Amino acid sequence: MASERALPLPGARVLPFLRANRWTATLADAARMLAQVAVLWAFSAGGGALQALLHLPVPGNVIGMCALFAGLATGALRLEWFELGGGFLTKHLAFFFVPVTVGVMSFGSTFARAGAGIAAALLISTVAGLIVAGLTTQLLARRR
Repeated sequence: MASERALPLPGARVLPFLRANRWTATLADAARMLAQVAVLWAFSAGGGALQALLHLPVPGNVIGMCALFAGLATGALRLEWFELGGGFLTKHLAFFFVPVTVGVMSFGSTFARAGAGIAAALLISTVAGLIVAGLTTQLLARRR
């Protein structure tokens, strides 16, 4: 692949067609990543539309995630189709929590009033999630 070629040494002459191939590969990767993110967003939006249409008690993004999982599990969708876009989103995950953090700051009085209960609920749910994930992993590891 053109993007995997070693960069020339400083002062070395780069042939114009090699430079064009690198840009073409970079643009192709960017377009592929944007398309993958768009498909992932479409699953989320489709889940939201399905939730609103059927008045389901489950968040729409969870429905979309379950639909994506079902497609991957059945083989109708391939993981390679989402690796670049999903990797980008995962790599920049902290960025998506900035609006949530700013929003939480406006609830200072709520946290002052019920902070101990909120902290306990977060701690218990985190521990429960870790236990369930660990037990599930052990159960699946034994099957192999």
